[in-house]
Amino acid sequence: MTAVAARDTAPSTALAITLFGIAAAATVALPLLPQVANRLPALGLTPVLDERIRYQLLALALTGIVMGIAAVLAPASRRYLRRGDMGATVAPARYLGLNPKPHETWRHVGRNFAIVLPTVTAVAVGFQVLKGNAMSGADALWALPWAIGLAAANAVVEEGICRFGVLAALEDRFGANVAIAASAALFGGVHWFGVPGGLGGVALAGFLGALLAKSIIETRGLGWALVLHFLVDVPILIALLGVGR
Repeated sequence: MTAVAARDTAPSTALAITLFGIAAAATVALPLLPQVANRLPALGLTPVLDERIRYQLLALALTGIVMGIAAVLAPASRRYLRRGDMGATVAPARYLGLNPKPHETWRHVGRNFAIVLPTVTAVAVGFQVLKGNAMSGADALWALPWAIGLAAANAVVEEGICRFGVLAALEDRFGANVAIAASAALFGGVHWFGVPGGLGGVALAGFLGALLAKSIIETRGLGWALVLHFLVDVPILIALLGVGR
């Protein structure tokens, strides 16, 4: 899609701002959903797992609403509702430390970050979640299959709202740089209360938000964003579920 064609099919300024407001409101609502989830019928699992599953079901429902509204009111955004070209060209970005060699594509960059991001996350989680809390190897193995399923669901939720929702609203109207910055700021800001949290969590989430938004725009799909987000969430959920077992 050329820049001219994108602008021709872009939502109006008012609609773009409205759609961004919906995505932002949904993002802010995510940390509040556990309070609603706790009122749903118990599933008979461990308390932390029970709560997480109920939260994830509500979050998936909210994601469906946000993505549905975006896809209907900004139909050009539907181009992202696919895996995309996982080997697309990577544009250099100093603010992300991306300076690819001529032969390197998103396949190379994605594979590198698939190692680096979960490792950094695991270290951060170790300091914030595991510090002072005991988790045995048996606890981690018990948590692993649950963490894999919940990480996949959470990747869909946060990429659907914080990436697809924001890009659908802003990219075609205001440009890729504005959309990437908005996604990073929104995703980073809400993670002050997340895991990892605080300034470190904001910085890590903001970096991740910018990287994944850039991947979606350049690959024209959600493939790398979902894969990398999933890999980041697995160690977080193993720690949360294992400690709370």
